[in-house]
Amino acid sequence: MKRVVLFSYPVFLLIVTIFSFFFVDTHFFYLQWVFEHLQLQRNLKIFLLLIVIIIFFSYYVYFLHLLQLRKLTKREGIFLIIITALCLLPAYPTVFSYDIFNYMATAKVAYFYKENPYIVMPIEFTGDPILRFMHAPNKTALYGPVWILISAVPYLLSFGNFLVGMYLFKVLVMVFYLLVLYLLFKMSKNMFPVLFFGLNPLVVIETLLSGHNDIVMVWFLLLFLLCIFRSKYGPGITFLVFSIFIKYATLPVVAVFLFIRKSKFQSGKVWRTTVLRWSMYLMVIVFLLSFLREEIYPWYAIWFLPFVALIGSRKKRTLAVILSVSLLLRYFPYYIFLTPAGMTALVKSLITFIPVLTVLFYFAISHVWSKK
Repeated sequence: MKRVVLFSYPVFLLIVTIFSFFFVDTHFFYLQWVFEHLQLQRNLKIFLLLIVIIIFFSYYVYFLHLLQLRKLTKREGIFLIIITALCLLPAYPTVFSYDIFNYMATAKVAYFYKENPYIVMPIEFTGDPILRFMHAPNKTALYGPVWILISAVPYLLSFGNFLVGMYLFKVLVMVFYLLVLYLLFKMSKNMFPVLFFGLNPLVVIETLLSGHNDIVMVWFLLLFLLCIFRSKYGPGITFLVFSIFIKYATLPVVAVFLFIRKSKFQSGKVWRTTVLRWSMYLMVIVFLLSFLREEIYPWYAIWFLPFVALIGSRKKRTLAVILSVSLLLRYFPYYIFLTPAGMTALVKSLITFIPVLTVLFYFAISHVWSKK
């Protein structure tokens, strides 16, 4: 059974990659043939997308089960990570999000037009081909200056070729995905946190498929904590600043650093667990409060999932998996109603929080009964 599943998993990933091209935009002239010949009826695409998510989580839960039973070796775990990254690298990134085009447009404003992306919007360059792909061309740069600097690498290496640039941004995100998994193993000396985070379908889809830059922010955050655990405060502060100036979500972790400085004479596993736990709590709070800025986007869960992987209890990990499913299902109301207004917002909220609250209620009832 295990052998069959391990061999079928790459096949499934390749099918997902092929399926992603059914979402090619009509304006994507590089793949115009794909758009003209690979079309499916909208309801069928929605149904197939739901099936993909169900199968993805089935594989995920099965792999974690094997790992807990010690029936999945470290080598097999590494194989799963690498094959996941490589199989989804060619996938078209806009099944769920168009953010990768925002990254490319911001880089173009900075490095081609030589303008300040925090002042000048992409839409001001009338006639630029990239505008036809963007969903938010009327916004200035939404990310910190460190991300603008990092994005120079894929943009400049693309030499102005749009298709090459898109895939180089995906390669950049894939590299940081692997780097985060390396840090998780380095911090835990255990494959479970690596696979719990690295094979989570939400993480895989939002990182390796959609190419979101949150994984870059998280890498610098974990690097900050690793340096602090080794009493390397100078590099640690630098990495925290880098993390903050990619996406500002990690700013509250400064409070963790202040706590660390106050308790700098402490050390050991208990102290490290406390630091990781408070980092997790702060990132969960920022995640929950993100609706104040716009809305809770599914990829924001990448902010706290590494900490759940490292120090979460069985109940916290169960909640994290349930929430991961719910967050991916948030996309479907928009696909169904084709508008962000009206019923869409309400249904999104219900899909996100009812399953989690139900599980929390079950845990509470179980705890009460266990004490009787």
